[in-house]
Amino acid sequence: MALRSPKLTTRLPFSPIVLVGVLLTLIAGSVVILMYRTANAPVTVVSNVIPSPAITFASGNPTDYPTTSPSAEPVDLGPKTLTNLGDLGLYAATSDDPSPVITYYSAGTLTTGPYSGYTRIMAIYQPNDPSGPNTNVFATKDNNTYILDTATGATLNQEYPIFDAKKVTLAANLNTDLPAEIQLDGTYSLYQDGPALGNNTSENVFLTDFSSYTALPTFNGLKLYANTISLFEPGDLAANYYVGTTQVVAVDSAGVAMQYDLASTASINAYTTAKPAYDAAVKAYDNNPDTTNPYPTITNPGLGFTTGDITGASVYASYSQMKASACSSDLNTWVTKNIGASDLKKIGTEDGMDIYALVNSTHPLLNWIYTYTIGEDKPGDLADSAGNVLPIPTESQFAAKNPLLFVKDNWGRFDMLTQDYYQTTFGGCGKPVVYLYPTKPTNVTVKFTGSMNLTTDIPTYHNGWNVLAQPNGTLTDLQAQFTNCASFAKPAIGSEYAANACAKNTYPYLYWAGSGTNAPYPLHTDGWIVSQADLPTFLNTTLDSVGFTSKEKSDMLSYWLPELTSKNAPYYKIDFLQTAEMNRIAPMDVSPTPTSVFRLFLDWKPLTSMPAVLPQPEKLAHVQRSGFTLLEWGGLNR
Repeated sequence: MALRSPKLTTRLPFSPIVLVGVLLTLIAGSVVILMYRTANAPVTVVSNVIPSPAITFASGNPTDYPTTSPSAEPVDLGPKTLTNLGDLGLYAATSDDPSPVITYYSAGTLTTGPYSGYTRIMAIYQPNDPSGPNTNVFATKDNNTYILDTATGATLNQEYPIFDAKKVTLAANLNTDLPAEIQLDGTYSLYQDGPALGNNTSENVFLTDFSSYTALPTFNGLKLYANTISLFEPGDLAANYYVGTTQVVAVDSAGVAMQYDLASTASINAYTTAKPAYDAAVKAYDNNPDTTNPYPTITNPGLGFTTGDITGASVYASYSQMKASACSSDLNTWVTKNIGASDLKKIGTEDGMDIYALVNSTHPLLNWIYTYTIGEDKPGDLADSAGNVLPIPTESQFAAKNPLLFVKDNWGRFDMLTQDYYQTTFGGCGKPVVYLYPTKPTNVTVKFTGSMNLTTDIPTYHNGWNVLAQPNGTLTDLQAQFTNCASFAKPAIGSEYAANACAKNTYPYLYWAGSGTNAPYPLHTDGWIVSQADLPTFLNTTLDSVGFTSKEKSDMLSYWLPELTSKNAPYYKIDFLQTAEMNRIAPMDVSPTPTSVFRLFLDWKPLTSMPAVLPQPEKLAHVQRSGFTLLEWGGLNR
């Protein structure tokens, strides 16, 4: 697999909402609900002064989170600070979204302002579409009427989702959320990335289980936790040096956790300066659907940097975050272990950060990063940031300019970044395809709502896909002028059908490939070990068991069976990412909203031998085909 560390600048050949963060604070009666439509949404930067907490834990003092050093053992808080309330019925069912999954939590009491004494309510709203969960905040005093927390100034009938007007009677800015920016010192800051969701057994809950996190020193009264979730299997060389990512979770006094990205203060200042012009450019783009201009870009806050001030070593022009997968990651980079001051040498300073390089020019990480960035690439697979094809360098050529650099963060950890010059076109999320089955001929739009970088899109993704879908799944592209049929004259593997489909403007599905920075790629410990000889039978049986049609199964196997067997491994570890995980990795907005959504993504790894311990079989969901159905399959390119 060619491992890639994308630039923090989001380069999108289409128009997904790159940074959309909608804060809905629902206040009704005395309950506050805060809603984040998260797709790496930007937030206004506030001062580094964290106000005194406006919320107290309703049942007394919150769990006593210890103040410890970064090397302390992980602390498991357990579900002790948030109380599940059952169904409060605050959302009104709609024809577009008739059966959302909603969970409500009591999350403290407001102690200041006009709503002092009101109970804060946090809600997770999982729509019946591929967009992923939203979180809302309400406040209530009598548990009968509720206030929606909204920072936008919009009235209730302007907000989405639609609320029950008899219960949600008011919208106001409750200002109960943690600050958008927490300045740690003059060099490093934490930049908010929305509520922290997902415990070990469920994605659709607020984070309360910190057994995979490590306590950091308390900062201005906030409890901070470092992400030390494992992303590598034992035996992978990277596992010897990877301890976690630079993501930090901050927990307020009521136990509500918010995710933050560690970033240089300089990058946040640059981002907020560029944001107004970016917003104006996005609005102009969206208001001109026939434009052929590229989608606007903006550099997200992070630890990435250009190297104009480094003179102590030969380096590449810019560096950005390491990714654990070429398919999906967030905007955070690696925190390392087994690399100390004696392994590194300071070579300069960028954006106020001291920059370090490896002393040993034959360090195992240099061979590792070459193998995963370039080792399996073929001529034509490598390009620079402008898309120009590059010759494949030797390992010594690649290592000579220090492809890995390190910064020492606010907690004394060495965080690793990688060069941006060589950008492989191989790897990532490989040929996911989307079938659309409406009950009658229907115009359907499909848009990514997160940060995505597409390497393949058939038909062309132009501010989304806009198609006429037939009940049998046949698609007519309603913006065919943006797809160049001549580009399919020399078919690539997986797109052999494209030239004929483009000529007739009739497609069997929406085909995309690429990578996103919406969520880390999950590591599954369950699954199956399958011999190469048994792969056809296993995959046929598995796809039959989940409810694929013969055509869907044939389409998937015709691409993925040859891909797997090309590795010529005696055994394969097989598991699948399912709908909820794909909704976080590649969230989509589909209109009209499908009644049924099923997403299945093949995660696999070639093995040289049978493992001594076999994984537990994975439990797979079954396709539900009722009403307008969306089905997607795909897999991990290695």
